[in-house]
Amino acid sequence: VFGVNIWSIRLPQIILISISWFILYKALLFAFNKKIALLTVLFLSIDASIIVYSKVDQGPTVLEFFLKILAVSFLYLYLKTKKSIYFLSIFPILALGIFNKLNFIWFVNAFFISFLLFYGRNFYEDFKSRFDKLLPFLLIGISYFFLIKLFIKISRETALSYKNFINAVDLSNISGNFLIFQKNLVDIINGNIFFNVIYGYNPTLWGTFFSVLILLTLFIGGYLLVKQKAPRAYYFFVSITILMIFQILMTKQAISAWHVLSIYPFFTVIFAAGIMQFKQYALFCIALIIFYQILINFTYLSKYSSPTKSIAYSSQIYHLIDFAKATKAKFICLDVDICNQLLSFTQQTGKFQDPFYYLDPHTYIESFIKLAG
Repeated sequence: VFGVNIWSIRLPQIILISISWFILYKALLFAFNKKIALLTVLFLSIDASIIVYSKVDQGPTVLEFFLKILAVSFLYLYLKTKKSIYFLSIFPILALGIFNKLNFIWFVNAFFISFLLFYGRNFYEDFKSRFDKLLPFLLIGISYFFLIKLFIKISRETALSYKNFINAVDLSNISGNFLIFQKNLVDIINGNIFFNVIYGYNPTLWGTFFSVLILLTLFIGGYLLVKQKAPRAYYFFVSITILMIFQILMTKQAISAWHVLSIYPFFTVIFAAGIMQFKQYALFCIALIIFYQILINFTYLSKYSSPTKSIAYSSQIYHLIDFAKATKAKFICLDVDICNQLLSFTQQTGKFQDPFYYLDPHTYIESFIKLAG
């Protein structure tokens, strides 16, 4: 109806991420209080890494955020109202999440383990008191389980990297991945990750200091919160975050920054809960964070039209999009980010092909050897 243009691509993402923050705010009102809910949404809304990743939609990131938050929201609606329909609705949401992005399985695993640890007793008591009424819904839940298996099967058949990405899980990968994870986490927290990749340098020398400040605030605030008998929701979100990090470290191919971004928004939730424990110093920390994030976002905006190593992250991509639309020839994409932008804006899937399209995805090495010979 509206055609394919900048607004028809970007606007739905903006609307969906805005809805996600509103849903998260309502869920955190029940889980914590108004201050933590507002603070979490504020930090997420100005977070440079989230804004940039949402713009280029690596993943797609926006839908991943939405489905995570929706699942958590339905959990708290179930705990609040005791209506089984909310709990059962979580299953198709998680199934869609896996279909949308394979590493969503990290969240699914972390979500259910954390739920059983901290809300399992609530569910058990509710289940005991209403077994007869819940039986039909349990049968529906079983069908959702097979639905999830179907989504995984489809994803396995369509994702070329499924075997390496999901099955290459080994405890020996943890030590090898830890340093990479640590660096990516620091760059995600301070918002420098994309700027460094695109322009080849960090926009500010404050980045590392800012990341250290955030992590110290997270740990010290968490310690103070635990000493004061933290709400169960805090442990729930901490558990999800830790379990997801553990799975990232165990997965051999999880070495990109967007893998680390998957621990959001839960990382932000526990940070917001921790920073409130600093009482009179909390306002100063909040002001510092806001100032820094505005500075980083302004730096991105000021450099957006400048030449880059990859035009996929510059306004120059629109010239290539116009050229591709006007040309009848087919293109072989050597850069995945440029290819994603071209596919999104032209909607001509047959026009752009991956060079690996001509190779057997399970025998890349052998195919390259044959070509070289």
